Amino acid sequence: MQNLAGGGAERVTLDLAGLLADDGYDVHLLLHENTGDLSSRLPRGVRVTSIFEGSYHRSRLPKLLSETVRQARRHDLVIAGCEGRAGALSIVAARFTKRPCIGWIHNDWGEFRKVTSRRTALMLRLYRHCHRIVAVSKGAAESLSQIDPKTHSLLRVIYNGIDVEGIKQRCQEDIGADHAAAFGGRTIVAAGRLNHQKGFDILIEAVGLLHERGVDTRLVLLGQGSLRSQLEEQANRQCDAGKVVFAGFQPNPYAFMARATAFALSSRFEGFGIVLAEALACGAAVVSTECPSGPSEVLDSGHYGRLVEPGNSAALADALQELLEKPALAETFRTRSREGAQRFDLAGFATEWKAVLTEVASR
Repeated sequence: MQNLAGGGAERVTLDLAGLLADDGYDVHLLLHENTGDLSSRLPRGVRVTSIFEGSYHRSRLPKLLSETVRQARRHDLVIAGCEGRAGALSIVAARFTKRPCIGWIHNDWGEFRKVTSRRTALMLRLYRHCHRIVAVSKGAAESLSQIDPKTHSLLRVIYNGIDVEGIKQRCQEDIGADHAAAFGGRTIVAAGRLNHQKGFDILIEAVGLLHERGVDTRLVLLGQGSLRSQLEEQANRQCDAGKVVFAGFQPNPYAFMARATAFALSSRFEGFGIVLAEALACGAAVVSTECPSGPSEVLDSGHYGRLVEPGNSAALADALQELLEKPALAETFRTRSREGAQRFDLAGFATEWKAVLTEVASR
């Protein structure tokens, strides 16, 4: 992987590494940079190598490639854990050393390539050289297959796994006095990187509409990112004073989700939307945009949570208002949430991944 930034792709990769190590696999995690909020979550039994301590610069590319080749030669199988630079170099190194390789697709690239660099989008062509490609949702698989039909026969869908029981236990932990005040009334919680993809500008606009309608609610945003100051300015313009709380990165977001009146995902696109599965495990009443890809699959076409048109702040406000003002409906979704989360338990996730590893290694 590139680093240990606090995104869903990084979290689920660490979970897989830990599960495999616990089951007797010799797992080696190769990081380009020793940076990110998830350094405290490194699983036991997993060897970790960081090629550089600081941030990436293009001049470091030859060193990254040579070290990836060196490590690939010493192992039986290579997993390109995240798309982009790390995934591309993993595939190249596996080809050079004649090692089997599994690509892991976390994004809907039909949408993501519209907002990323052309160079990064071109790296997708390398995935046709993998022995197998694991996509985190049917939507993400279909998207890659449309971009490059040569990947179609290589694709297999394995939904991201979550530690359902562990999340339930962490829901009971204290969130601290500073944050507890935000949960004195009706509260909406959202979590993710503060960037364009996650659509927090749409969510803030929806909360502003709720305030215009006289609906008294707070919004608590968990996460950090490049758009924080811009989103803070928007919240000051469109929402009632003090009603939008930027809580930053939280090592235990589940305690916040469990206390929420409603949990919202406002993304313009996803690959899977692991935060939705985690919110279900917390027993949250969920509203999500029906964006490409993932949310409709996670919420089973709306059975486990409300789905609304992506980019439509009014529709998002309507769905949130319904849960905020109808406690019985919200409780119905909370009950369903706990049931729906079981579909993503780590045991099934690990079993499916081990089957793919065995298949590819046997070649």
